[in-house]
Amino acid sequence: MHQNSLQINKVRAVHYNDQLLEWLRSEKDRDWNTVTEKATSLPGGSVYCFCTEDVSWATASIKADKSDCCPTPLSLLFKRYVALSSSVFAPSGFSPSSQIEVTIDTDWQEAGNSYSTKLHTIFTPWEE
Repeated sequence: MHQNSLQINKVRAVHYNDQLLEWLRSEKDRDWNTVTEKATSLPGGSVYCFCTEDVSWATASIKADKSDCCPTPLSLLFKRYVALSSSVFAPSGFSPSSQIEVTIDTDWQEAGNSYSTKLHTIFTPWEE
């Protein structure tokens, strides 16, 4: 029974990660500067907690680290957050440009154990 519940919750956590990644991609495509500003809000990068089904900057809270995220978890079980950090790179033959490292985590506790699903990607301004 526990194994079935664990698999169901893992599927839900992956869904929450995918939902947040797709929204972040649309935000990046809509306004690169806003996403860059969000990534540089705190020194060393920013952690944004998305504790509701409604994914938007207005419902997200910024934290210094993930341990403060979601006092009331998403669906009363999941803590979903994204770590954003910005850096500059200069590929051969191109002008220096910024990139944003994106790491999305959805964590949950079940039967006394901690579980997590993670997505990691890099955003660049000319990504299609």
